[in-house]
Parts: sequence; structure tokens; C-alpha cells
Amino acid sequence: GWSVPTDSRYVTLTGTITRGKKKGQMVDIHVTLTEKELQELAKSKEPLQPEEKGTKKACDVGLYRGPHVVIWSLLCAPVVFVLSFVMSFYYGTITWYNIFLVYNEERSFWHKITICPFLIIFYPLLIVAMSVSLAVYTTVTQISWSFGEWWQAVRDLEKGFCGWLSGKLGLEDCSPYSIVELLDSDNVSGSLSSKAAPAGEQTSAV
Repeated sequence: GWSVPTDSRYVTLTGTITRGKKKGQMVDIHVTLTEKELQELAKSKEPLQPEEKGTKKACDVGLYRGPHVVIWSLLCAPVVFVLSFVMSFYYGTITWYNIFLVYNEERSFWHKITICPFLIIFYPLLIVAMSVSLAVYTTVTQISWSFGEWWQAVRDLEKGFCGWLSGKLGLEDCSPYSIVELLDSDNVSGSLSSKAAPAGEQTSAV
């Protein structure tokens, strides 16, 4: 079976679907997060302090920042390109198929005899052009001086393009995924507080 970390907590996060099916609908997301992940999530929702912006310079050198990270990102470029191409091809194909079904089954007869043949004929060209473009863009943008920025870039290999395109076409239901924006971190902060309280009591007792 799966081993669950001892410091993990089951939390409920509230958010709004900003892209994809059922856009605008509020949803509850149930996830199991470790204490470190809870802290990072709560920190990400806090407003950035103005003084913090000036403390970090672009050319700071350290364990997670410096020319060694640039070299690492350059070495990873071929792998990132391939993974991004495959991911974009996969999501792009799902999006194309969903759009095809809409015009073939839900729209008028004229849509069926005009747009559907166009989608079939130009599918290879469209999917390859989109996948290559996104792969090149992802490969270039993942080259970074900071390991944190590099990791953030490679975690989003498709850049949400298919969801964005579906929204622009007015076909949100054709998106292969939904993007949920968390409303606040009250539940996260509450989880951290509830866990910190017993720990504080134990420390004071010692």
C-alpha cells in the first residue's frame, strides 16, 4: 500500500474554476498535504513585502542560484523539449477531438460540412505546429539563474495553452482540464494553527 507521511494533514481548499468546464463555479478540493507543503501554500497566498523585492538581486550566487543552475537548465533543455512536445501533443489532441465533437454533433449541418472537414485535413499541421511552438517556448523560458524559477517553469510544460485556446473560442467545455484558483488560505492557516498549538504546549511544558 501507499505510505502516508506522518506529518500529513487532510485539508479542504475552496476555489473557483477560472478556465475549463463549469467556468466560474466554486468547488471544494480535498487534498492531503504535508506540513511543509501547507506552509509553502500559505506563504504563496501572502502579499509580497516591498522590502523583500530589493533584498534579492538578479545575480546573487548561492546553492540554488548561479551559473551552475544555468548550465543545469541548458543540459535539461533537450529533455524539456521532448516532454513539452509530448504533453502539448497529448492535450492538443484531446482539445481538437472535443472541438470536433462539438461541431459534428451539436452544431448545425453547415458547421458539419465546413468546419469538420477543415479540422480533419489540417489536424496534423495544427497539432505539430502547436506542439513544436510550445516546446520551443518552454525550453527557452526554463533556462534560469534560479533553481526555484527553473522548477516552476518545468512543472508547467504545456503552459495552459489548450485551456486558454478553448476559452478564447468560447468552448470552455472542450478544455482537457480545469484550472482552479484558490480563494484564500484560511483553511490552510487554520490547519497550521491547529497543528502548531499542541506543539507549542509541548515545548512550554519541557
